[in-house]
Amino acid sequence: MTSQTKALAAQYSIDLDDVAEWVGLHYGRGFYTESAPKKREWILRYAEMHGLKSCTDKVAEAGELLIRALAALGTLPEGTKAEHEQLIKHASLALHHAALSSPQVAQSLRTHPPEGIDLQAVHQV
Repeated sequence: MTSQTKALAAQYSIDLDDVAEWVGLHYGRGFYTESAPKKREWILRYAEMHGLKSCTDKVAEAGELLIRALAALGTLPEGTKAEHEQLIKHASLALHHAALSSPQVAQSLRTHPPEGIDLQAVHQV
């Protein structure tokens, strides 16, 4: 078993024995006897069929939620925004780190920044 195969399974929090059992039951194939590229294909198919998301997908999803949360906070009246300054600051900091970790989040942030929140100003406070 290659380290890449194990790493891919770890990305989805998948136990390889579960994949092997699934492949055997549903396809009558021996997962552990397959080539490395075929194992990768089986892992990805298993993840897709079971609705599993990779760590990268989870970070991207969290980043998208942070963008939406900040957009919602951006609609607050200015006085109310001031009352929730710490929440806005921490959410924007979390979004900043999500964007550093995920190119997908960084792209979303460039194309659809949260309205009503000046992220640059928040980071300087």
